[in-house]
Amino acid sequence: MTAFYAPKTSEERAASLLERAPLFARLRRLRWERKKRELIFVPAYEVCFSGKEELVFVVDGLRGSWCHLLAERPARNETQIDLPFSLSPGKAEEIARRNLRALLFFRILKKAPDKVSSLSRVGYPFWVQYLSRKSRYDFWLLDAMRSTWEEGKVKESVALLFATEAKKAAEGQKARKDANPAQQEI
Repeated sequence: MTAFYAPKTSEERAASLLERAPLFARLRRLRWERKKRELIFVPAYEVCFSGKEELVFVVDGLRGSWCHLLAERPARNETQIDLPFSLSPGKAEEIARRNLRALLFFRILKKAPDKVSSLSRVGYPFWVQYLSRKSRYDFWLLDAMRSTWEEGKVKESVALLFATEAKKAAEGQKARKDANPAQQEI
């Protein structure tokens, strides 16, 4: 069970941002029919480095494919939700350290905090707009903490989360069918 970040982008603000097509969709000139909009939580690790100032990195908890540097430690909602983590905490710390070294290399930071003050599991919020066009389906992602569009590795990670959840639901349905043979099809 995992605590999650309270989203900074409200539902009304997310709706107005998701109504306008992002640049990548406008360039493709595709007409998508908007379906449902919802707030989802992606498994992530919060890695905090302490020094003169505290740095907070959020690392993808599924594949470790994305890492965000947050300006401050966000407020958490301590309600526990169940999220499928597949990345180890050690690997998440390694990814955060690699991103910290990149900040030093580009001289964004003067001195590196080397001590990890905390490492915890969190649910990172995204607003998702589901779309359909003929027989194709897609979704747009809006980061609910930073109000920015997400594509690429973040979108791949969310698609993996959807696939994991669908597989878990299918296995649960199969287990219920096996437990009650009277409901099986003839």
